Amino acid sequence: MAALRQAGKSYRCGWTTAEALDGFLAASRPTKSRQVDRDRYGRVVADCWRADGSNVNVWLLRRGHALDWPRYSRGKYATEQAAARREKAGVWQGDFIEPWEARKARSQ
Repeated sequence: MAALRQAGKSYRCGWTTAEALDGFLAASRPTKSRQVDRDRYGRVVADCWRADGSNVNVWLLRRGHALDWPRYSRGKYATEQAAARREKAGVWQGDFIEPWEARKARSQ
């Protein structure tokens, strides 16, 4: 997912997210996860938590480091995503194409 900062400069949101997530997870290990589905590519869709019970999915979405994909979440994270968007957190600082839309465009 390529995103743009408000100043118009592109940035590597994947790298930014990886760095932030590493710090978040390091604060309370080990993590645990529970599979809730598989996507159409066979990848596991899961809910994840730190050892202290903090929900990793919520943390990522609330900070704009991830997007809620309603196809799998059924809107479970809509509130967190709306707050991140309103506050222009993470990818919401600029313009981007949702990963599922980018994949669809590439396949056409």
